[in-house]
Amino acid sequence: MYRKLAAAYDEILNDDTNAIAYYKKAYEIDSTNSSNLIGYVGALSEGKMFKEAKRLMESENYKSVVSENGHIRSLWYYYYLQNNKSKTIELSKNNLLTNQYFVQVLTYAQIGDRKNVDSINKLLSLIHISEPTRQAEI
Repeated sequence: MYRKLAAAYDEILNDDTNAIAYYKKAYEIDSTNSSNLIGYVGALSEGKMFKEAKRLMESENYKSVVSENGHIRSLWYYYYLQNNKSKTIELSKNNLLTNQYFVQVLTYAQIGDRKNVDSINKLLSLIHISEPTRQAEI
């Protein structure tokens, strides 16, 4: 329940302070739930609490609970929010993210590559995106 409250504060109200507080409570209740960890790291990053987010991502618990895909995506978001363009680009080229079109569009937009943003948007207008995975299906 705390994770859902955190998501509401984050995604609906754009309230990083309360999102962080509720993700922290969810994490404290169940630190083995990868959704709690990924949400908490994302909220910390959005709240510009980068040291705390990095410390959590480097913890043994995080490494044992979060999948490689979840970790790469969280790391990409962490660097994206810091406007670290070189790390963002490097991570966006990881095989686990190359078909994540939202990640690709944001990466290209961050570096001002309008041509690639338009190219991906045009491609997306021709295909259907499956919601649960956000993967492209032709």
